[in-house]
Amino acid sequence: MKSNYIVRAIKFLNKIVPYLNKYASVYTAVSAFNFENRRAVKVGRGAVRYALLTSDYVVKWDYDANNACTFGGCKEEYAMWKEIKNSEFRDLFAEVTPVEVCGKTYYIMPRIDKLAINLSNDDIYEWLSDEANDYIWDELHLHDLHNENWGLLNGSPVIIDYACAG
Repeated sequence: MKSNYIVRAIKFLNKIVPYLNKYASVYTAVSAFNFENRRAVKVGRGAVRYALLTSDYVVKWDYDANNACTFGGCKEEYAMWKEIKNSEFRDLFAEVTPVEVCGKTYYIMPRIDKLAINLSNDDIYEWLSDEANDYIWDELHLHDLHNENWGLLNGSPVIIDYACAG
């Protein structure tokens, strides 16, 4: 039986964290990990966070805690998820699960394979109901929702980076 993505992500973290601790560069650590384990993990980097992208999950963590309050970091995104998860609009957001490995907290999300980078924000907002747009903009006050922070899952838009709210 195949384990769920969170279980696999925790196993992955237990394997890759020693590489992250050994090398000064995340890119070098992931390259060494990929070579030694025959994996194809990719590294993404935003204003304050790294993201490790695997075939079915993403692992995020902050590298710049000083700017996390400005741009939104993992803690802010998880706090937002706790608010969102019981709403009728939860399917518009990728779920966030915090886990602790080797004394550090990492945040796991399901991988949304098809990023909406070829879509404009107007295209995405047209897919959403007026109520969903009101929820995102007026209730949550989300910012930084450019096309690279959206993905498509089963043909529907999903926000994959929603840490920046104000």
